Amino acid sequence: MKIEVSEGQEFEVITGEAPGIPPGNGSVLSKYDSPFCYPLIVRVKDKKLRIKTEWKF
Repeated sequence: MKIEVSEGQEFEVITGEAPGIPPGNGSVLSKYDSPFCYPLIVRVKDKKLRIKTEWKF
């Protein structure tokens, strides 16, 4: 994964694990490996968020 922000911007990347995808109070649906989703939050300390990401799997 590649994250780019405007030059000079300070930023933070926050990751986590949360229940909810797929829905079902933590139960695993047969088509999913896990009852959890993995959010990625990018926070920029500026009035405008200018971000570019590249995901390779």
